[in-house]
Amino acid sequence: MLRDLANYGSNLIPRAYSSSGKTLGDAVVIGILLRQLVAMIDAVEILLCRSAVHAATLQLRAMFEASVYIEWMLAGDRENKAVYYYVYNLLRLRLWGMRVQSGTAESSSLKAIMNKAGLPVDETLGDEGKNQVQEIDRVLSQARFAAVRDEFRDWKKQHGRRAAWYSPLGVTDLRNMAVNVSKEPLYVIIYGPGSEVMHASNYGHHIGFHSGRRITFHSIRHPKAFSNTVRLTATIAMDIFMKVLREYREGESARFRQKYLQKWQQAFMSIPQLKIDEQDRGG
Repeated sequence: MLRDLANYGSNLIPRAYSSSGKTLGDAVVIGILLRQLVAMIDAVEILLCRSAVHAATLQLRAMFEASVYIEWMLAGDRENKAVYYYVYNLLRLRLWGMRVQSGTAESSSLKAIMNKAGLPVDETLGDEGKNQVQEIDRVLSQARFAAVRDEFRDWKKQHGRRAAWYSPLGVTDLRNMAVNVSKEPLYVIIYGPGSEVMHASNYGHHIGFHSGRRITFHSIRHPKAFSNTVRLTATIAMDIFMKVLREYREGESARFRQKYLQKWQQAFMSIPQLKIDEQDRGG
């Protein structure tokens, strides 16, 4: 089922874009965010086939984040939101362009960090970085982008740190955005546990403490949470595909519902519930 959903999504990307107005907003929603979501479905399926369920939690977390971005973009003001996404990325690329140019403050800061680890900075990238910065500055000088560029710079001065791409639009973090699109329950279910895997902050994923000062190490590959991971991945995938169809290819919505009934419903409703014997066997 997940493999089929990934194939469906990969084909939906060009179909949806061909039916769009081919604006910057369409490119961000379809070419970036939807592509990210489909790529994560593909990654989850590959990992689950090898019983790497723990690792698949990272891909599920990334998939959920992309789904929230898509819903928030489609909720309104898409083109304006896309401009902030685009300018944010240009400023990020500009920073690296400055870092590889000898004599810049950004380059000195990077060298100081690299010197601590005894790592050299490639000085041959200077001309490439200079050309990149010049091109980015040319784009950002356009009226459409200049005001947003200045907003990001002002936000950093005010808060003392770099903004997320959505920060100047009044969204504090992903949870706040998830609340705005009525996805807070999924945020709690997916993002928190996913962050524990990302940051290795939950020892229970890796070891067990027992009486007598004994520790057991968990297997790297383990089927625990397999069923839940499949269910959440499929749920998010089908929900986003339907919303993209409604936005860009309304005529296919009924066909998609029929496809679910014919191909995916039985599989979705019969995801195996694994019973795992986790009793302590000693050793």
